[in-house]
Amino acid sequence: MMKWLNSQESFADQYARAIILRADAKFDELDDVSEEAAEADSAVKVQGLRLKADNIKWQLARMNAKKYGDKIQAEHTGADGGPLKFEEIRRTVVDPRDP
Repeated sequence: MMKWLNSQESFADQYARAIILRADAKFDELDDVSEEAAEADSAVKVQGLRLKADNIKWQLARMNAKKYGDKIQAEHTGADGGPLKFEEIRRTVVDPRDP
């Protein structure tokens, strides 16, 4: 299907737009879930709605990670917060056939 879709430029543009709109609709669904949780009459119902919200957030992060995903930033520092220092770089060639 994707090969055919990509060969039809107008359909590809419409499909891309539909994917964005689907993610935005899912995001709006989170408001409905939170309103339903606020009106819930039991802790069991609230937990079920929490699970539903978590599932929606998981789906959103995969639909559009830049917009709805968690920001992950990793920094590596050396001693006392300074830059990393490489003291030795070693290259070892290994024959995979040698046990």
